[in-house]
Amino acid sequence: MGPCCSRRIYDEEDGKFKFRFIGDRRYHGLSDSEYFGPNDDEEAIRLISYHKAMKDIWGGLFNSPIEEKLKQGARVVDFGCGTGTWILDMANQYPNSKFVGVDLSPLFPKEAQWEEKVIPEMIRLTRPDGWIEILESDAFITSDGNATQRIAMAFQNFMTPKGMNCAIGKDLPHIFENTNAFSEIKNEQKSVILGKKGGKTGQEDSKGNVSCDIFSLDLPRTPSPQYLNASNPEFNLVNSGDFEGIYLSNPVAIKNYIYVFGGQGTKEGTFKNDFYKIRMDSSPIIIERLNNTAAPSPRERLTLVTDKEGKIYIFGGWDGTGKDNAMYIFDSNNGVWTMVRSKNAPDMIWGYAPVFTDDRILYIGGNHYASIRYMPFDSIPVFNIKTNDWERINTTTDMPVAGRCAHVVILDNNKKRVIVYGGDIDRTYESTNGGLAILDLLTKKWTQPNIEGKRPDYIPFRPTATYFNDYIFVAFGKRNDIPSAEFNILDIYNDTLKWVER
Repeated sequence: MGPCCSRRIYDEEDGKFKFRFIGDRRYHGLSDSEYFGPNDDEEAIRLISYHKAMKDIWGGLFNSPIEEKLKQGARVVDFGCGTGTWILDMANQYPNSKFVGVDLSPLFPKEAQWEEKVIPEMIRLTRPDGWIEILESDAFITSDGNATQRIAMAFQNFMTPKGMNCAIGKDLPHIFENTNAFSEIKNEQKSVILGKKGGKTGQEDSKGNVSCDIFSLDLPRTPSPQYLNASNPEFNLVNSGDFEGIYLSNPVAIKNYIYVFGGQGTKEGTFKNDFYKIRMDSSPIIIERLNNTAAPSPRERLTLVTDKEGKIYIFGGWDGTGKDNAMYIFDSNNGVWTMVRSKNAPDMIWGYAPVFTDDRILYIGGNHYASIRYMPFDSIPVFNIKTNDWERINTTTDMPVAGRCAHVVILDNNKKRVIVYGGDIDRTYESTNGGLAILDLLTKKWTQPNIEGKRPDYIPFRPTATYFNDYIFVAFGKRNDIPSAEFNILDIYNDTLKWVER
């Protein structure tokens, strides 16, 4: 889920979403809510980071003994769902269960009304033998340092007049006991060390999570799996000098150069429109910052595409507005930018995977910016580089093809087919065939491939894939928010695909 999922406040009187602004930060416009936090992209990113930290601290998404019920199918309500990150994680992990999230509304209760109204309503909605689980953080920070204690006390003094209970975590057991509605009440507490000594969970150091490393892998001219140690491939670390790490942007190669545009910098949530040209046949590599005055606005989650003439095509991505659906074209031969707008252009999408074939760029999958829904695979937007206009390919299928984002596609020109792998998709589809799907470009039909060999663990977020002499080399990516160093080889020479034994 991306940062556009900030919570919205609906005003029943005029039918509009009301917000107020303090400086450059946006806040909800409710006068009867004590919630003081911002309501904008930056706050949404913070809440997602908080969700990840809580998952690390508790070792999972919940603590109640409800695993089997969720697997069989249960109904779950998340009160105060925020960005919806917890709900999405749960829905992906337990597809048989139904999840509903609620957050701020014009009648959202005051802090004191949780005990009087919200918790009794939770009890009413819970079936016999059901569970209510509440996760809260105390605002009390214990430290030997006087400065930290003063900051913590100042924060509590700020919260208390607003009716906010800084010790709500400690008070919850008593609140539940007073309802006389529970056969069992369980209270657990965990602490985390803040700062660098607390490791990944205790610190907010995004810079350390963005790598500026560039790797290369020498492939035989007639590659066969026996020439490669897939269990421990011999990657070469290229000397990249002082090149700043870029995240959430897929580059493109033209001859001995790699072109990189946009992405996210070392600070989480900072979009970029820097444009680099990296010469790879020198050591150290030569990095040139190109002219970006006519380039797209800063954005991330995009993939560059190049044609046979050395032109680079940039479309969509995540820019914080969702309004720019123009196609930007950079000619690497003369350094000239061209912007193409068309009434036939699709809405802005991000997290897609493009493939170039027969003077057309197919934009497969991804997320629709406004609705955060996966783009369907049965109607694929296509950009024609000869007419500089958009069209669509309508496809058919005899099997369900799950929409997805952050995946990869490979064009097999020999068989005129597109192979899709990875990405954030429905877990049921993932478990049936490892997340692979094939589009026949001649029949415009999706099929589920037959697969041999031991299937590797699925990579749900941004793996890389390279096609070379009937082999697809799949590497890296993230699983459960943890970077992966896995390297796998998929043999696509025959109609039956085969994962090469490592």
